Amino acid sequence: MTIQGKKGRIKREDIDLLANYLGIPEKIRFERFMGKKELFRSRLAGSLLPGELAEAFDKLLVERFQRLDLD
Repeated sequence: MTIQGKKGRIKREDIDLLANYLGIPEKIRFERFMGKKELFRSRLAGSLLPGELAEAFDKLLVERFQRLDLD
């Protein structure tokens, strides 16, 4: 599924536009993810993923949280 004609490099503005279109209130759009970065990272650290793969996934996770302003 594309948002604003994009499959990747989606930014917060793109999600906000989609949420407005779908009628999702601004207050609850990112509520579940706010402040959860460390929870995701700790679960990743305790996972069975090989070290190199876990590091790559952690890097991706941090980048996506930054891109969506969810830090």
